[in-house]
Amino acid sequence: MRTENIIAIQSKTILAQVCYEEEKRKLKLRPCFSAKLPINTKIECHKNLSQYNIGETIEVDLVEMVTSNGHSYLYSY
Repeated sequence: MRTENIIAIQSKTILAQVCYEEEKRKLKLRPCFSAKLPINTKIECHKNLSQYNIGETIEVDLVEMVTSNGHSYLYSY
C-alpha cells in the first residue's frame, strides 16, 4: 500500500496537454511549456481523459503529493 502526504496545501491551476503513455497504453497529462514545470513531470489524473484528443490542451487544478519513500508527483482532481 502506498502512503501519501500532501505537501502543498493550496492547489494551483496549470495548462496541461493530453498525451499517450506507450508503456501503460493510456492517456495521461503532462505540463505545457507555459506551466513553468518540467515537461516530464508526472501528473496523476482522476479525470477520464477519453473525451479529449491527443495533443489537446486543458486547464487542470493540481496539488503536490509525496509518497512515504519521498517521491513527489502532481495530482489532478
